[in-house]
Amino acid sequence: MLALTAAGHDPRAFSWLTRPTEAAFEAARALLLRLSAIDHAGAATKVGHAMARLPLSPRLARLVVEGSARGVAEDACGVAAMLSLGRDVYGREREARVDESCDASVRLRDLGDRHVVEPGLAASIRRVQKQLLRHVDTQKGAMDPEVALRTAILAGFPDRVARRRGHGETLVLSGGGQATLARSSVVRTAPWLVAVEALDRRGATTVTMATAIEPEWLIDLFPERIAETTEVRWDGERERVEAVERMAYDKLTLDERPGKAGPEVAQLLAERAIAVGIDAFVGGAFSELSARIAFVTRTAPDLVPGLAALDPGHTQELGRRRLRGRRSFAELRSADLLGELRTAIGHAALARLDTLAPTHVVLGNGRKVTVTYAADAPPSIGSRLQDFFGSADGPRVLAGRVAVVLHLLAPNGRDVQVTTDLAGFWDRHYAAVRSELRRRYPRHSWPDDPRTAAPPELRRR
Repeated sequence: MLALTAAGHDPRAFSWLTRPTEAAFEAARALLLRLSAIDHAGAATKVGHAMARLPLSPRLARLVVEGSARGVAEDACGVAAMLSLGRDVYGREREARVDESCDASVRLRDLGDRHVVEPGLAASIRRVQKQLLRHVDTQKGAMDPEVALRTAILAGFPDRVARRRGHGETLVLSGGGQATLARSSVVRTAPWLVAVEALDRRGATTVTMATAIEPEWLIDLFPERIAETTEVRWDGERERVEAVERMAYDKLTLDERPGKAGPEVAQLLAERAIAVGIDAFVGGAFSELSARIAFVTRTAPDLVPGLAALDPGHTQELGRRRLRGRRSFAELRSADLLGELRTAIGHAALARLDTLAPTHVVLGNGRKVTVTYAADAPPSIGSRLQDFFGSADGPRVLAGRVAVVLHLLAPNGRDVQVTTDLAGFWDRHYAAVRSELRRRYPRHSWPDDPRTAAPPELRRR
């Protein structure tokens, strides 16, 4: 496909004796794109034309072209000649006893040792090397020949980048999956490398020849393959949003660091906060305020014309304002969300609300009792029956329009009567209740006339 493209032919329109499959066309195109041999329109690039002039496969041709451009043509041609043979120069696998950066350069260096490499094989490699050198610029000029050669190898195998997992021999591959580095490789400690040659045996991949690289080279050589993303996730245990900025090459992470609290962070925090309810951050005060406003606007809207029920969408928007720049429930709890809601309602309306629908009422003995407001029931209070001694009627709200439901409790805290008519209870039911309570709780005072009896004094701590 490279040869046809460089010659000006359309590979798909060419009269093949045996036409390749569409999958083969796509795989070839994808590899040539990664090798910078063709552009996205399918035309051969300057690099592609240089590659096509070499009697090598595209990968090795790309290695040679890059090595020549970096001033290490001789070594690049030597490595390409050695790899083109498709066999190990050592003849058998052996365990490496050194830690270096490139298996190929070590093998190239060992070609002159007849005790390590068979002389005939070494001569064949040198012969192919000389043939390749006739096609490239042999001018030297690399400041660091070793780095230049490793970079050239990377250019020929950009889809075989791997990262070492921990300090062992397991490699995570950029295309997905993993492999094992052979013991014969001299690249023993480098965290990043290129899997130049590998063997597949029974579904397991073993990298037999590798080259160490630096992740910065990937950014310089293949900027189009670098993806920068921000991952936002919820940490339920810590009740906070975690943002991670990640730079990746294919499926390998090059760099990872904490991200900024952007709109995505605020959005996820808002979703989690709404799910648990605003009361989780204001101690129940929001539900109490919302219920009181709903009671007044539902029962007597004429008493507070400017007061409107708290709209969930409005309160959520106020909440989102408080979420900006924050990551956790702890930070949200420290924000004065309730104060902002009260400011939005207005001081005058809140003062009027406190008068019409108070949060507490005070009974005859001075006991302060919480008023409960519910969506499907009138306001109510609960206290011991004796606290109502001396009272002819129960408290009322909404400027006297609505009687508060009284839960009259026995000393054990259970209801003995639920009523809005305290006077009627005294007249019709108290005598029977008094008889039962006096029998069960003889130490308590149960006067004959509860209207004139004094309620028990509050116990002061």
